[in-house]
Amino acid sequence: MRGLRVTSDWHRFIDGLPANDAAPMGVALDFIEDTRESGLVLVHLGDMVQGWNGISIPRIVMSNNPIFEALASLAPQPVLITGNHDGDPTGRSLGSVLWQDYGLEMSDFYFDWGIGCLHGHLFDEYNAPGKIVGWLISRLCGVLERRVHSDIDLWWNKIARKVPAMRSDVNYPAECAKLTKEGAVDDLDDLFGGLTTIFFGHTHRRGHWNIDGVDIYNPGHAVNRHFQYFDFIDGQFQGFRDWPLH
Repeated sequence: MRGLRVTSDWHRFIDGLPANDAAPMGVALDFIEDTRESGLVLVHLGDMVQGWNGISIPRIVMSNNPIFEALASLAPQPVLITGNHDGDPTGRSLGSVLWQDYGLEMSDFYFDWGIGCLHGHLFDEYNAPGKIVGWLISRLCGVLERRVHSDIDLWWNKIARKVPAMRSDVNYPAECAKLTKEGAVDDLDDLFGGLTTIFFGHTHRRGHWNIDGVDIYNPGHAVNRHFQYFDFIDGQFQGFRDWPLH
C-alpha cells in the first residue's frame, strides 16, 4: 500500500476575518508541499472549509485558491471526505465547486488499502446537516468570534467535554467499531463490514483506539493554533504529529 498522510478539520475561512481560526495559509501550503515531496497520499477527513458561518462556499474557495490549486496538483490526487461544514446555507457544496473548478473529487466515504474513511458527523446528535441545533450553535459561535473573542469555539469545545452525551472521544470510536459488525448499523455495516482500520475526523480530538479488534484513528484538527496529523506507512501508524505553525 502507499504511504498515507492523514489530516482533518482545517475549517478554511476568509483570511482577515476574526472568525478565521484556521492555520495560516502558508503553513497549509508547506504541509501540502512536504506531502508531495514525501511521496505520500494526502487523506483529508472532512470539514476542509467553514461553511456554516454565513459565507458562501464559492467565496471561501476563492479566498483559499492557492490551497486548492496545490491540492489539485498532487499526484495521485488526495482523498477528500465531505464533512458537515463543507456546505453553505444556500445548499452549495464544497464538492461541487472543487469538481467544477479544480477537478477534485470529494466523497462521503472512502475505502481502499483495507481502510475505511469517514468524517464522523453521522454519529453527532446535534452537529450535522439538517440538524438545526448544531447550525444555530455554529452561527452563534461565528458571530461571537467576530464581535467578542476569537477563541469562543475553543471555549465551547471545553464545555462540551463535560457533557456525557457529547463525549465524542468515547462515543465516536465505539460507533466506528459498530460499523464493521454485521447487522449493527443499517446499510453502513455492508460498506464497512470486515474492515479492521477506520479513520475519522469531526471531533477535533486526536486519538487511537482498538475496539473489538478494530483500530480507529482520529488525526485531530488544524484550527486554534494547531495543525495535527499522522502518517500511516506500510500499514503502520507512525504516531501523532504537529506541523510547525512558524
